[in-house]
Amino acid sequence: MIKLFDQEEILERYVADERHKAELKNSRLIAKKLLSDPTLSLEFIAECTGLPLDEIEELAKEVWK
Repeated sequence: MIKLFDQEEILERYVADERHKAELKNSRLIAKKLLSDPTLSLEFIAECTGLPLDEIEELAKEVWK
């Protein structure tokens, strides 16, 4: 039988999704700021922000162009 979600469950999932998007956006902004410091390694920035290294490398291309 198919379970239907009630409005409260839908709202909770929406809020969680929006919170996750905001955290990801914030992590990217922090990474971009950290990329302006040439003494920091990409691996260190990935570790600090929780973003994957390949994403840090893509952000570095944007910042360093």
